[in-house]
Amino acid sequence: MAGAWAMFMHYGLDGYKKAVADCNNATKTLTEEIQKIDELEVLGKPDMSLVAFKSTDENISVFDLADAVNKKGWYLQVQLASNASPEAIHVTISHFNAPHI
Repeated sequence: MAGAWAMFMHYGLDGYKKAVADCNNATKTLTEEIQKIDELEVLGKPDMSLVAFKSTDENISVFDLADAVNKKGWYLQVQLASNASPEAIHVTISHFNAPHI
């Protein structure tokens, strides 16, 4: 909440609304593009700012995929498997990286 308040105070209402819209659009775009890749599956139905996906191909490790993308300058968060979810990659979207999605 403090981060949202600081953004609002710095950018004003219009700037804050634009940042939120940019994050929403980037989340939608990333989700749609991942869904086009047969070997990947989006987990859940992302509303905003966090997209998680897993590999549906036993020959594609999310750990290797994250390492390859990280070498290109992105940081993807790999989540270990648990009783609640499979191993997956989490992409956090902010107004800083939304234009690059």
